[in-house]
Amino acid sequence: MIHDLRRLFRLTLLASLMPGPSLATAAFDPTALIFDLATTGPRISGTHEHQTAQAILLGAMGLVGLEEVEKLAPVGSGDWTHLRGELPGEGRTEVVLSAHYDTVQGSAGVLDNASGCAATLGAIADLSRTPRRNRVRLMLTDGEEDGAEGSQAWLSDLRSTDREGVLANLDVDTVGVPGPGAGILHLLTGWGADRRVLTPAWLVHATLQGAETAGFPLQVLDGRWSWFAQLGVRCAVPTRVSEGRRFLENGIPAVTVSDLSLTSPRGHHDRFGDDPSAVDTARLIAWTQVVAATLRQLDALADHPVGETEYLVLGGRVWVRRDLVWGGFVLWVLLVWRGLPGKWRQRDSSERRRRGRAYLPGFAFRMLFLLAVFLIPSFATLLLYPVAVLALAGSPGGQGARWIMSAVAVLPTLAFALWLTASQFAGWLVLDRAVLLPATLVLLTLATYCTWQLDEERV
Repeated sequence: MIHDLRRLFRLTLLASLMPGPSLATAAFDPTALIFDLATTGPRISGTHEHQTAQAILLGAMGLVGLEEVEKLAPVGSGDWTHLRGELPGEGRTEVVLSAHYDTVQGSAGVLDNASGCAATLGAIADLSRTPRRNRVRLMLTDGEEDGAEGSQAWLSDLRSTDREGVLANLDVDTVGVPGPGAGILHLLTGWGADRRVLTPAWLVHATLQGAETAGFPLQVLDGRWSWFAQLGVRCAVPTRVSEGRRFLENGIPAVTVSDLSLTSPRGHHDRFGDDPSAVDTARLIAWTQVVAATLRQLDALADHPVGETEYLVLGGRVWVRRDLVWGGFVLWVLLVWRGLPGKWRQRDSSERRRRGRAYLPGFAFRMLFLLAVFLIPSFATLLLYPVAVLALAGSPGGQGARWIMSAVAVLPTLAFALWLTASQFAGWLVLDRAVLLPATLVLLTLATYCTWQLDEERV
């Protein structure tokens, strides 16, 4: 108790002596904040430790140059208490930077998520030194460990006009985890207003650019299975509900950054212990720079860019629908040119009928491929474009070679189906009705390709 009072007195005194942004930047130490939060113990709503953590965080928010720092009135069934502060901007739009400060029972929450609170406050300290067009609102949220219901309750109370003024939400959760791997950018998905929503391409691009500027490149969703994971979130919903997902489902574009991937085991960070020494300080500072650089990227954007949700991140670049469709259309044109009927049109009627029947599977494959290019370009790019390249390569002579060619064509789709099945059993994803269209089109296209490939009289 005496230790708590001394720490609160020290933070309050520093906050009163250092109100200016430049002094705030020099005074704030992310690792010291993590230590202070860790020594309070588990931060469960309504407990003494929870209130002590609020006082520590409010003091730190004053140190980094935030204005209008306040503890909001409790919301929702759990009386969740959010902490808010802002950096003013020249325009009318704002970016919400968020990190939750509550913990699960029995955990001091060093990595989940004192680290996220420290990274966001460090980024604010950096940003406070330069002018901004967008207002930056920092939300240190409560109730994330209860299915992010605390954020949902707060967002439900927001007026529609207030939501429209928010350009984006950048959520930071569990960073500074020791290890050599890249950081993770999570595409968020869910259901909002009876339609499926996904993190828009422009926000993903801005975050990747911010990370590149900070010299800390990010992987999308997963370090090992990024391509499959990007398709997975288009036909399934991750089981873990994050703060960012709540923002997205309430009409605010959102993205989450973390050191935990989509396929990280639950409680993965616990193996590092629940002590401040569990945090990789250099990695935490790198994350602070990523967050600050991303907010500067967002500050340079025009208000509310077009929300493109059909895209893939390949090779560190965001390829939007236009790029994916053009690539598929070029392949289709080459397929049509490669599959022209040829001289058999001048043969007798029985030969033309026989050759026409042999031509039909190839024709059906080309038409279904074109349909997939326009309707499901993300799935077509990763699962069907390789098949089109095989078709352009021509048909090998022997039947055995044709069987091998067909097996190679279905391999990406089979691998993705196995990964998706394993993801459900592991509890990472839950399939929804969005899987029906891509599954139908991909399987039909592959079926016609294999029929065409295995036909001994293939045209």
